[in-house]
Amino acid sequence: MEPEDKASLRILVQNDKKECIFCITFVSNRPYEAALQEAIGLGQRLLKNETHAVRAEIRDEHMHSRKPLAVLTRDDFPHADRNAQKSRRLWRMFRGMLKR
Repeated sequence: MEPEDKASLRILVQNDKKECIFCITFVSNRPYEAALQEAIGLGQRLLKNETHAVRAEIRDEHMHSRKPLAVLTRDDFPHADRNAQKSRRLWRMFRGMLKR
């Protein structure tokens, strides 16, 4: 595979002051759109698991434009509904009681 066939994307993970916490270069042999979707998924996981991360930018590593391809924030994720979690827990307890 030729080097120009590879998609090379940079994921910048930032804190609430837009300071870069860390940066990852994501390289894929898949088509560009598929590689971009994978990088977005990785950015979402990084935002979810890194406590100080609130924003992630995905940029094309070879293009030197100021505009990122995608910007992800913690606000983009649906927040866990605690009432739904409680009702699921109660339902599991109720099912357990019925099985006895």
